[in-house]
Amino acid sequence: MKKAQGLPLNAIVLGILALLVLVVVGAAWIVGGGNIFRGFSQIIRGQTPGTLTQAQASCQQLCTNIKTGVVPNIESIPRTDYCTKTFDLSQQNPSYAVNEHCYGSESGLVDSRNSPVTTEVLDIPCTITLTNGSSVILDATCCTGGACTVI
Repeated sequence: MKKAQGLPLNAIVLGILALLVLVVVGAAWIVGGGNIFRGFSQIIRGQTPGTLTQAQASCQQLCTNIKTGVVPNIESIPRTDYCTKTFDLSQQNPSYAVNEHCYGSESGLVDSRNSPVTTEVLDIPCTITLTNGSSVILDATCCTGGACTVI
């Protein structure tokens, strides 16, 4: 008597899982997954989508993190999260900058309609103390590698 041939159990389980993933992705796409995928692309580029209130709270936290961490010298300031993180607030208001920074708008930024941004939406003040004891104000000039204001 010959034994019946069939698919291995592993192949059946993998097929079911693949089908389940396709159903979930398809459902997300139909229900508004375009926003989900846009959010993923913004996160990959280092942008955080959200509301102005969320961005302001995030900037306050980033400033607190710098104050409780160690910033050895002025040259390392532009590499801090406070200076590098960007926020896409154009979903809340089309006139807000697409790449808004905690320290305020830089010149030359545009909104989601490619129009120049004239209003600084985020301008969260942050003053830190370096390991040598001097205090530095983190502003657009300092965060972009220019001269920092030492107080």
